[in-house]
Amino acid sequence: MQETSLYVQYAAPLLQNLVFNNLSYDIESFDFDGDVVKVDKAASHLIDSIGYDLDAFRSHGGKMIVSQGKQQCLYLMSSWPRLTLFRLG
Repeated sequence: MQETSLYVQYAAPLLQNLVFNNLSYDIESFDFDGDVVKVDKAASHLIDSIGYDLDAFRSHGGKMIVSQGKQQCLYLMSSWPRLTLFRLG
């Protein structure tokens, strides 16, 4: 299944290298009650940051694709894509 390959390719290296600093860490032993705090401390500043200042991105010719699910109504769209698109003009 695609979900299995994605979590193995993404979550395993992140947990092994960044969070637990242990390349033999078994991702099946992840404890959602206690380990989420460890992930937040180690990785949230790298993967959760949302910034609206995209001037450097734009000045280097960056292109952005923002998608929205078919089941979501336009008025339910989160504010980040709308603010980002407004900022990029």
